[in-house]
Amino acid sequence: MINARKINDEKNIFEGIFDNYTYVIIWLIIVGAHGIIIEFGDRALKVNTGGLHYSHWIIAIGLGFTTWIVDFFLKFVPDTWCP
Repeated sequence: MINARKINDEKNIFEGIFDNYTYVIIWLIIVGAHGIIIEFGDRALKVNTGGLHYSHWIIAIGLGFTTWIVDFFLKFVPDTWCP
């Protein structure tokens, strides 16, 4: 969601992120809902019983952050390469 805010090869994806309070509130609700589902939705949603171990949370969040790195470098690919 954060990467999708800037689509015209703008480098700073965090610029103006707090200017739209609706976006911030929706983003926080989604992040909170994901955490609640993973930690407490084991029977209803067939996720791991007892939630994730802290090391799994670290791995998942770390892999999620890699999208920011990949997105940053993809902004330098000329549009002629991928029209």
